[in-house]
Amino acid sequence: MTSHSRSVFLKTIALSVTLTLLYVVVKPTSSPPANPEASLPNHLSLPGWEAQKTQSIEPSPSNSKYNRIVSGQRYLYRQGDRSLQIAVRYVVETEGDIGQFIADTDESWGKTPISFEDRQSTQGFYRLFTQQNQAYLQSCLNLNGHTTVTQTQFRQNAYRQALQPEQWLNWLISQRPLLERRCFWIQISTPVVEQNIHLTHATLEQSWKTLVSSWRSD
Repeated sequence: MTSHSRSVFLKTIALSVTLTLLYVVVKPTSSPPANPEASLPNHLSLPGWEAQKTQSIEPSPSNSKYNRIVSGQRYLYRQGDRSLQIAVRYVVETEGDIGQFIADTDESWGKTPISFEDRQSTQGFYRLFTQQNQAYLQSCLNLNGHTTVTQTQFRQNAYRQALQPEQWLNWLISQRPLLERRCFWIQISTPVVEQNIHLTHATLEQSWKTLVSSWRSD
C-alpha cells in the first residue's frame, strides 16, 4: 500500500469512527421508525397503450420477515387486440433476488423451473422469461432509480449508495438503515405475439424503459 493510499484509508476510518460516535451521542432512545411508505400512483401513463383499470395488490402478512410486500398496484392496458399488464410491488427487507420474489409470491412458479435471460441496458438490469405463452420482464427498482435482478447486484448497489454522504446523513438524522433494503418489484407481462418472441420482448423492453425513465424524472 502506498503512502497516499494509506493516508486515504486512515482518513476514511477516522471519518467512519467520528460519525459512529456522533450517532451514538445524538440518537434518540426511541425505536427506529418503520420502513417509510412509498406511494404508488393510481394511474400510469404508457404511450401507445390505453389504460383499462388499476387493481390493488394485497400486502404480505404482517409477520413476514423478508421480502415483505407493503403495497402494490396492477395496471392493465390494451392496444387494439393486444393486452399488457404492469404489476408494481413496494417490497421491504429484501435482498433484491427476483427468483426469490417469484418463489415467495407464486407457489406454482416456485415449483416450476423457469428458463430466463438477464439483460442490461442504460436503464439497468432486467430479466426476461416466458411461462405458458405469456412473456414477462422483471426488475427490482430501488429508491435511487437503479434496477437489478440478482442479490449480488442489489447488494453492490446498496454498498455504493452507502458511501454517499447523504446516505450517512439520513442514517444519522432519521435512523434509516445505512444499507438500502427496499425496492419496487416491477413485472410487465403480455401474451407472446404470433409466436414472435423477439417482437414481444421489444414491447416489454420499451414499456419498461418508459416506466423507469418516468420514475427517475419524478
